[in-house]
Amino acid sequence: MKTSTIVALLMAAVIVAGLGVWGTVWWQERRHFEVTDNAYVRGSITMIASRISGYVTEVPPPTHTHVHPGDVLAVFETEPLEAVVDERRASVEVAEAAMSAALAEVEAANAAGAAVAGHRVTTEARKVAKQVEVRSAEARAASLEAERDHAAMDAERAETLYDARSISRSGLDDARTRLVRAEHDLQAAIADAAKLRSELLVLDAEIAELGAEATEREANLSRANARHQSAAAALESAMAKLEAAELDLASTEVRAPIEGFIANQTVEPGFYIEEGWPMMAVVPLHSIWVTANFKETQLERLRVGQEVRIEVDAFPDHPINGHILSFAPASAASFSLLPPQNASGNFVKVVQRVPVKIRFQTPEALTNRIVPGMSVVVAVDTRTAPQGAALAERTQ
Repeated sequence: MKTSTIVALLMAAVIVAGLGVWGTVWWQERRHFEVTDNAYVRGSITMIASRISGYVTEVPPPTHTHVHPGDVLAVFETEPLEAVVDERRASVEVAEAAMSAALAEVEAANAAGAAVAGHRVTTEARKVAKQVEVRSAEARAASLEAERDHAAMDAERAETLYDARSISRSGLDDARTRLVRAEHDLQAAIADAAKLRSELLVLDAEIAELGAEATEREANLSRANARHQSAAAALESAMAKLEAAELDLASTEVRAPIEGFIANQTVEPGFYIEEGWPMMAVVPLHSIWVTANFKETQLERLRVGQEVRIEVDAFPDHPINGHILSFAPASAASFSLLPPQNASGNFVKVVQRVPVKIRFQTPEALTNRIVPGMSVVVAVDTRTAPQGAALAERTQ
């Protein structure tokens, strides 16, 4: 047999053996994996912006520095804001003085109103007593009038009897005396009743005057209450402005809200920064994940909790284990600036990709070296759903 034939047969045998080995490996392992290289490391990058406008005087941490919550990231000049705080404090003091004056006015109006009300109550009680006296005097006058009429009848009878010589002169004089006394008592009672009615009219006039005064006092109290409410609103407004100014002053020190590393620093001492301008970012490398964009045709066997093998392009010799945490509720193209519109009949069908969030634990050897934006290759083991699902629930 020729040498070339032997070599060809050996090569064919090697190829067949290699294909067999590959096929065996694929059948036993690879066919259970869904793989994509359209995957990237992501993180909750926090943009740091200013709450105030002003000149920056200090930027303590240089870029890429590790910071903790509360660390000072930038300092603005404080003099203009301190002046505003002093002005607002003075406004609060003025408003407090106005509030105190308005409160004193309300208290005085209340006291005056209470005094008038008390006097009116006393006067009305006197009126009731006077009405009793008037009725008593009128009743006495009516009684004395009846006595006077009886005395007049007695005197008239006495004169008739005297003319008939039935009684003496003294009897007639006694009857006339009783009549005069009864008339005098009646006139005195009528005068007393008239006097009491006059006093009652005076009390009525006094009560009417007190009613008018009470109405005026109520109006004064209403005006005082209105001024008090206005002063209270002015004080509240002044205090709110002071709190805002103090907050602006406190904001001259921009502090880190989270732990992480400074990145994309665009501010230096002397820069003028407008309110809301981004100055830098804080990247929390302890809280990162992978977003893998799987084709929609790969999603059938994927489940939350399945184990994932991750290979970072920058560190191919350090494989990482993770698990599926969640699936995006829409394809990546749905959030693009111009999402695809396939309503017309002429279109090219494109396989869509759906973002899948994968959580992983950074190996100690790669601590703070895996950063958002790095490319990775992920392989999902579709055989591991039940155990991984429980893990996913615990890490949500």
